[in-house]
Amino acid sequence: MDSPWMKRSRRALELRDGFPRLMAVLNKRKNFQTIPSEVSSST
Repeated sequence: MDSPWMKRSRRALELRDGFPRLMAVLNKRKNFQTIPSEVSSST
């Protein structure tokens, strides 16, 4: 039902809205010296 550009725009909105939270998670993970594999796979 969703067209590809609709999915892309929704993903872009999710990334934009979730960016501060994502950065907080990355900073937290950086303290543990872990690799955010799920982030790199989702892009």
